[in-house]
Amino acid sequence: MRPDRGRIKTDYAIKKDQEQKTQDKIDRAKGESLSLTQRASGFELLRGDAAETRKIYDLINSRIKEIELSSQLLNNNIRILDKAEMPLAPVRPRKSLNLLIGVLSGLMLGVGLAFFLEYVDTTVKTTEDVEQYLKLHILSIVPKATDESSYAVREALQTLRTSLLFSRKSRSKNLVLITSAGPQEGKSTTLVNLAKTMAASGDRVVVLDCDLRRPTVHLHLDLDKRHGLTNYILAPENEGWQDYVKNSKIPNLHAMTSGPLPPNPPDIFGSDRFTQLLNDLRTHFDWVFVDSPPIASLTDSILLASMVDMIALVIRHNQADKEVVRRAIANLRNVNPNIIGAILNNVDLERSSYRDYYYVGYYYYGEGKGSKERGKKLPPGPETPRREPSVEEKMAR
Repeated sequence: MRPDRGRIKTDYAIKKDQEQKTQDKIDRAKGESLSLTQRASGFELLRGDAAETRKIYDLINSRIKEIELSSQLLNNNIRILDKAEMPLAPVRPRKSLNLLIGVLSGLMLGVGLAFFLEYVDTTVKTTEDVEQYLKLHILSIVPKATDESSYAVREALQTLRTSLLFSRKSRSKNLVLITSAGPQEGKSTTLVNLAKTMAASGDRVVVLDCDLRRPTVHLHLDLDKRHGLTNYILAPENEGWQDYVKNSKIPNLHAMTSGPLPPNPPDIFGSDRFTQLLNDLRTHFDWVFVDSPPIASLTDSILLASMVDMIALVIRHNQADKEVVRRAIANLRNVNPNIIGAILNNVDLERSSYRDYYYVGYYYYGEGKGSKERGKKLPPGPETPRREPSVEEKMAR
């Protein structure tokens, strides 16, 4: 019994060992199977990548062949005419051309702007504007009052006096209205200066301040405004006008100031007493100068224009609007056609570039501001005789 037991144990051990070996072979076979499966999967991936790569290669290869074929077809039509050369200067920007275009554009723009401003500017600038557009004669060109132009102003006033003498048809036509289309054109100053010039020549002159809105004659002649025109109109009938006429500091020059300002000046001018006053002054004086408000906005000047013998219109240079002046002239002509002309006032001879002003400025400013040659005072000689001073110059000295 004992030997069979040992033999059984031996067989068991052998079987156990065989079982272990068999199990190891099974595990090894499983591992090899798993490895084979992984390798097959990798092979399939690599085979797919290879297929994709081959497709790309085939596509590139076909494209290269097309390009080569196209280059071979165009090869015969291409010729090299000129080789490309490196430019010595930049092609853009073209500075000279741009500068020329800028200069021409600026010049054209400046000329266009000048014409546009000339078209927009409707003020009276030249004597042609007065003579052709306004249809008036130029009585005188009065320069802008400066230290250098004082002699020119006196000569212009002498010219105005001469024009006024030639415009008078008879000595009885001595009632003159000096007015303007708008305010601040220098009508009162021109009137007083003209009256002084007339008085300096020996004529008996009276100035009647009918500007009952803003009277200034008393300021120019340094007189008292009180006891003037309105006082006389409202005075009793037995009072004469002589008590209301004041003597100025200048011989032969008299003035009747405005007096207190009335609420309605046209009532003063429409009265019979005022008409009689004008007739009396016309009789007793050589010249009667009437100052009035502007025509454009007030009816006072229109009423006065219907009563006077002559009308002179003061127009300020480069300020008075041509259309406003034209309408004012039309209103005056409706009541009195005897408008003798216009006085172009406040002309700047130094800055003016028009022909009329140039000759006047060259003559008057020969001893004033200007070049050294013009500024020298030449002694009188055979070709430059000494000029006798006028009556006004003697009085000024």
